Amino acid sequence: MSGYCREKCERNKIFVVKDRHGNIIEKVNNSEGLYSLKQPLPPLEPPVARTLLYGVKGKSIVLSCPGSMNTDAPIHWQLGDKNLIPEVIARESNRRIVISITDKIHIKVAKISDSNIYSCWQKEELAGTIRLVIEKKLEFNFNHTIMLIGILIIMGVFLKIFIK
Repeated sequence: MSGYCREKCERNKIFVVKDRHGNIIEKVNNSEGLYSLKQPLPPLEPPVARTLLYGVKGKSIVLSCPGSMNTDAPIHWQLGDKNLIPEVIARESNRRIVISITDKIHIKVAKISDSNIYSCWQKEELAGTIRLVIEKKLEFNFNHTIMLIGILIIMGVFLKIFIK
């Protein structure tokens, strides 16, 4: 029953290069990753969707998989080589990070330590990656009255210089 393997059946793909008289010039075993210069290039792997996402510390962020191969297949998230299991990640983060039923990661209060590369997988194939960068938002609190007085003083100095 070798024709009904649960895993992919191994088949050696031998590519034979012949000259115009039918003589064999070269034999190459493609299943080992070897190719002849006389044969066309193997097909390229499909590109993986990649996204760069910026967030602000203390704000909420929603991560959704940028690439989707099969809409019916569930999405599994990984952080580095660690699988993100919805129940475990919710418990470990005190429900600050939740993976929803729609397979999106909801970060309720973002921390700088949440910056990382998140990858989403469907049917054990990489569907997409998100590079999340969390930054502190710089806020300037200044008094507008002081700024206006400063501008008036500077303009007064310029007028005095130009009038002389």
